[in-house]
Amino acid sequence: MTKKEIIESGVLEQYVLGLLENDEEAQVLSWLEKYPDLRDHLIGIETLMEQIALDESIEPPPEARQNVLDRVEAEMNSRKPEKGSNSFLQSLGWIAAGICLLAAGMLWSSNKNVISELETLKSDKAILEKSCAEERKASDENRRLLDLYESEVFTTVALEGTENYSNSRAVVFWNNQDRVAYLNCVRFPKPPDGHIYQIWVDVDGEMLSTGTFSGEGGLIELRHYDRITSLNITIEKGQGSDHPDVSNLIMNTQV
Repeated sequence: MTKKEIIESGVLEQYVLGLLENDEEAQVLSWLEKYPDLRDHLIGIETLMEQIALDESIEPPPEARQNVLDRVEAEMNSRKPEKGSNSFLQSLGWIAAGICLLAAGMLWSSNKNVISELETLKSDKAILEKSCAEERKASDENRRLLDLYESEVFTTVALEGTENYSNSRAVVFWNNQDRVAYLNCVRFPKPPDGHIYQIWVDVDGEMLSTGTFSGEGGLIELRHYDRITSLNITIEKGQGSDHPDVSNLIMNTQV
């Protein structure tokens, strides 16, 4: 099979998911030896699947959890017997007055509970709408990532991290035809206070900045350059630097 046929067949996705038999896995490994640049495509697929897994694992907002706990507590309290007087009322007039007062109190309490429930429902609705909007945003970005991975005009380049960043993933999509580039980063720790991540490209022996990011996952648009020979990520002070601090190099790869 040609490299294009391998990519379009979907076998690499099955390999990442562990769905292949032993002989099929061996075949994939032989293709990786034959086509070394397929490794970057494979790493890109792994990164995309990790991103999807992280985005779909949305923890319920703490406000919603607290509302559930409050309702359970209210239900439990409502089942507790109320303390009342065991004394005998001396007159029918007092009994009638007590019944009227009790009825009025129940009506007031009922109205108050209805208003409280409406406010709670409004709050829960706002929380749910916010959660749905975040999920739609993550889903749209994942579809965009998938389009980049499958595009024939984008070159996929996976950066290799140093020891402290071995669990972080960074994949760059480079398009010389349309002169656009993107970075997708996963599991980057927050940089030290007063610092930022900065990505550099080597062009004719000169290191040029192509963008900065704070470590939050997602797709980031980069400045495009022609004739790049390497991609590098450093930690820089403030909002970035004009020259890379190579002592704080955390990721790099040859292109």
